[in-house]
Amino acid sequence: MENRSSPKVIIYFLLIFAFVLVSNINESKVEAAGVYFEVDTERTEVYHNINGKLTRVGELPQGQEFERVGYQKYWQLIDFGSQKGYVKRSESTITDGGSIRNKERETTNREIKLLKNATVYETSTDGYVPFAQVDKGTTFEVVVSQKNWWGINVGGRFGFINKSSATVIFEPSDVYFKVNADIADVYYNIGGKMEKVGELEYGQEYRRAGGRTDWHLIEFGSRKAHVKKSVTEPSDGEIVKKDPKRPESTSLIAIAKDTQIYDISSGNYVPFAQINSDVQFNIVLEQSNWWGINVGGRFGLIKKSSTKQETIKYTNYNYSFEKMVDAQMTGGRATANGSGTKLAKREEVEYYANPSNFTKGDVGFFQFLVLSKSAGLTSNDAKIINDKILNSNAGILAGQAQAFIDAGREYDINEIYLIAHALHETGNGDSTLANGVPVDANGKVTRDANGRIVENSNTKHIVYNMYGYGANDSCPIDCGAKYAFDKKWFSKTASIIGGASSIYSYINRGQDTLYKMKWNPESPGYPQYATHIMWAVLQTPKMNEIYSLINSYDLVFDVPQFLNQPSTSGSVEINSISESGTTSTESSPSQDLVVNYPEGVYGITETVSGNLNFRSTPNTDEDNIIGSISSGTKIEITGTNGTWYQINYDDKSGWVHSDFVNVQNLLEVTATDLNIRTGAGTSYDSIGKVNTGELLAAIMVDGEINTKAANNHIWYQIIFNNEEAWVSGGTNGTEYIKVK
Repeated sequence: MENRSSPKVIIYFLLIFAFVLVSNINESKVEAAGVYFEVDTERTEVYHNINGKLTRVGELPQGQEFERVGYQKYWQLIDFGSQKGYVKRSESTITDGGSIRNKERETTNREIKLLKNATVYETSTDGYVPFAQVDKGTTFEVVVSQKNWWGINVGGRFGFINKSSATVIFEPSDVYFKVNADIADVYYNIGGKMEKVGELEYGQEYRRAGGRTDWHLIEFGSRKAHVKKSVTEPSDGEIVKKDPKRPESTSLIAIAKDTQIYDISSGNYVPFAQINSDVQFNIVLEQSNWWGINVGGRFGLIKKSSTKQETIKYTNYNYSFEKMVDAQMTGGRATANGSGTKLAKREEVEYYANPSNFTKGDVGFFQFLVLSKSAGLTSNDAKIINDKILNSNAGILAGQAQAFIDAGREYDINEIYLIAHALHETGNGDSTLANGVPVDANGKVTRDANGRIVENSNTKHIVYNMYGYGANDSCPIDCGAKYAFDKKWFSKTASIIGGASSIYSYINRGQDTLYKMKWNPESPGYPQYATHIMWAVLQTPKMNEIYSLINSYDLVFDVPQFLNQPSTSGSVEINSISESGTTSTESSPSQDLVVNYPEGVYGITETVSGNLNFRSTPNTDEDNIIGSISSGTKIEITGTNGTWYQINYDDKSGWVHSDFVNVQNLLEVTATDLNIRTGAGTSYDSIGKVNTGELLAAIMVDGEINTKAANNHIWYQIIFNNEEAWVSGGTNGTEYIKVK
């Protein structure tokens, strides 16, 4: 028997279906009729749908209206930054948008990223009225840039957020930037610590020389400097192009005091940057009262009165470095202590005779300072030097700065060198010759019956010898005193000024640097002022200290260059070359053994118990501990020597054993001609190549090396030439790259 439904039942179900259909249609018509909504509750949160998970990105206050761009069962959809924002329908009511004063405007092609939560304001007759909050990490397209404000669109409305709340997202193709804060500080990265070296002016433009995640790099003196992206925005570089950087000379100036640099392209002197003291720049041109230099891809002028000039020249010698060392190894010409009783080893001579081992910025570089010119010190400088250098700790030399200045002027010799030389030769003013030696009418030292130096009836004069002239290893006192007698150095001043005359004889024949006085490259081996192989560099720390006290000076360096001169060479023993002649058995590593790491390599210390020793040298000498580092500390690794890592920690450079450090992000290249690209994939431009054995610093994200898969390869994000880049590790990530 066939089962059939009753006609009444069928009609009943059809009526129910029609009611539901009509209800849905009516609901859609009601929702579609409203393009705007108003927030009903005290505040309602805004969310982004990120991979199926709702993440808060802001909030909207009660009573404010917004344009919606769609809806779902429980949500109103609005434009909110880089994607649609979700607002609960239950906390809003459909309106006509009549209260919205400033509707959204056309955007630029730039985006900003929120550095912190920020209030969005609209302008009205009542001033700035808040109408939304946007949360840290959200990105928005820029509508307009004003001095202190970014203009953005939020929920169909136009408003402003404070510029300090967000940073512009720069693209690799961006060449120039403009400062949009009152000032932008400029920093050098020194040992992992940012040290301020200058400032950039509001509204001024500069050329980028690279970049990191949060930083621009710009050319700023002798190295690249860092500027925070958060106080800048992209620009077209029109200001820079009016007077771009110009060719530089090898001559240097050092900034003596914080000073302004001026742009003159408009015919007026317009300040566009400030440079802090002690920063060095290559000279572009010289005018009567001005130096021309390059800063941030621009040319500008600074006042000469604010600088200290430094010029480096190189003198080529037509013989090999090996021949230079050979000449020093004969006839006792190279000794390893001040008394001349210990002959120096060849590798020690190679170290101190090789100019490549002493670079600009090292204190030892002062051995190349040309001494045949007065430093031009003033009476005020004399007071400073007497107070800081030639004080009670300088023995017989205390208060004698003016005598050295007079000597420098009379013989046209650098008086700062004369001071350092005298302090070295006299042991800080304590030597017998410096403190006065009694002599008879023939210049012979007067002594008592026991051979002690005394004043007696035979004494006719007290002689002073501030530079150790005439003294030699076998006859230090008597010969030095006789020399002073013959020169009639019967007072401290006479010895200081007269001794400069004897030094002038060396300088006048061309040995006009400490290096030349010691090694005499024009005629290697003879004549030389001293046998001690450290003689030239032992005086440089004091010269550097004195120069640091002086505000204005000119420096000229003359650096020798030999045929086949190694980039570095030789090695020395710790404490083995000293004035006392004492030695230690612990050898410092040859510089050839130190492998430098790229900037940005980090490690985490890991000890089973206790702290990790932080040492000044890569060995376990108990006297070289300069600190301790707790387990789990992040440290910057700058190099390696055998089983030791060279690191920066607590504003110091030193060594830790590699057994107790986990390197985090060091990569070694295992392929040849491996491309470095602007992005992860072969479609991105190549910006360079690396080869087997080269080291790279990987970028870390959330504690892991950042990688991407593309073109069936694993790609590593790295730092290359101070910019973020990508390199392929091959199909499995280890074909071309080894993670160290």
